[in-house]
Amino acid sequence: MKKVKYDTGLLLRSLLTTFFGSLDAGAVPFCVLRNYDTLPGHTDNDVDILVDRNHFEAAVQILYTMAGRAGLTLHMHIEHACLLLMFHASGNPRDQYHIDLYTEITWKGFSLGDPEEILLSRRRHHGFYIPDPAWEQAVNLLAGLVYQGRVKRKYRQGIHKTAVHKIHGNTLLSVLNRVLGTREGCIIWKQAQNSAWESIEKRYRKVQNALVVQNMRKNLPGLLRRQTALAGRLVRRLVYPAGISMAVIGPDGAGKSTLIWKLVRRLTITFKGKQRIVHWRPELLTSSPGSEQPPETAPHEKPVRGRAMSMIFFTYHTLMFILGYALKLAPLRLKGWAIFLDRYYYDFFVDLKRFRLVLSNHWVDLGFFFVPKPDIVLLLDAPPEVLRMRKKEVSEEETLRQCRAYRQLARNLPNSYILNADQPVDRVADDALKIIIPEVLTQKAEHRRKRDQWRKH
Repeated sequence: MKKVKYDTGLLLRSLLTTFFGSLDAGAVPFCVLRNYDTLPGHTDNDVDILVDRNHFEAAVQILYTMAGRAGLTLHMHIEHACLLLMFHASGNPRDQYHIDLYTEITWKGFSLGDPEEILLSRRRHHGFYIPDPAWEQAVNLLAGLVYQGRVKRKYRQGIHKTAVHKIHGNTLLSVLNRVLGTREGCIIWKQAQNSAWESIEKRYRKVQNALVVQNMRKNLPGLLRRQTALAGRLVRRLVYPAGISMAVIGPDGAGKSTLIWKLVRRLTITFKGKQRIVHWRPELLTSSPGSEQPPETAPHEKPVRGRAMSMIFFTYHTLMFILGYALKLAPLRLKGWAIFLDRYYYDFFVDLKRFRLVLSNHWVDLGFFFVPKPDIVLLLDAPPEVLRMRKKEVSEEETLRQCRAYRQLARNLPNSYILNADQPVDRVADDALKIIIPEVLTQKAEHRRKRDQWRKH
């Protein structure tokens, strides 16, 4: 997939310049941790900012205020090891800006460095602050290693130059020794001097273990505080999942699969590769027949099942909807993934004949009560004659019936939106994006923001 770059420019420059200036005016210690060379006017990445813990809430409020003045709207507010904030330009949800605010740099509650020391040793750079080179490269090295088991290629040259520098190299060694212990710190430092990246990456488990041991030895009260905060975030994540699930439904020929792929591309910035497409129902067992597979192309011509087999088929797949979502999709939603459901359970309401079932609608209603519901349902609607041109194998009578049934279904669903599918798919995707980001995600982000304010006060 082609890399999608952030659309930055005057808005980003305005936001960051006023934000950094306001932090300075309010005597709030901060520094931009990495990828700052083209700031404040442009970035291909998110902007990672370390803020003094005692001034964190003030910094967050300043950012909200400056974003509002720049004409930006919040649509992501998620607690990770940092506070992840995403804004979009009013009227253009594709123009997005991602800022992460840190008070500490951690991995699973274990500290990767002393934030106070990082802020004390910061340097002025083009109207904002950046870390001392040794601290910057130590964080780049350790964060990639403990989180992903690798050292990112774009940081390798900077890490090597710092490691071999007469002054910064000794500071880097001192930092690594404090974070990992003398033995592991020396090994990683020497390998960084020799650009032995494969050797470093093979030691990522040992680095993780050394990090845990040093945290327990050096600052046990701080470790307990961070672990408690981590547990609290996990509990809140269970109640308010960070991700979103959306079902795309509509008659045959409406363009559901095409729209989903368009949305995946348009939401690349928002979810950064955390996207999953599910056809019909979630996969539970890979070998399960029909699992995560769309229904047959022309099922209406086949004979229906008997009542007993219909009930067995329906019960089995309803259980798979429930268990598959709970075991496979819910954990992804907790981690902040976007889940696209192609058709989903709603097919049972509209088209039992597709599955060759003889079944009362009361059973479908009963199953729906237990099946997890998506955050949003997008119905693709178009005139029957347009759908017939796209899907000639479906009869005119069947197409008309599906159109009516889906419209009636959408009217009965509280979280559904009807999109005009009788237009180019790019326009349909733009219409969907204007619902997903400015309405659904913005509402969820505002709810999380108010919840956090209430909890902290």
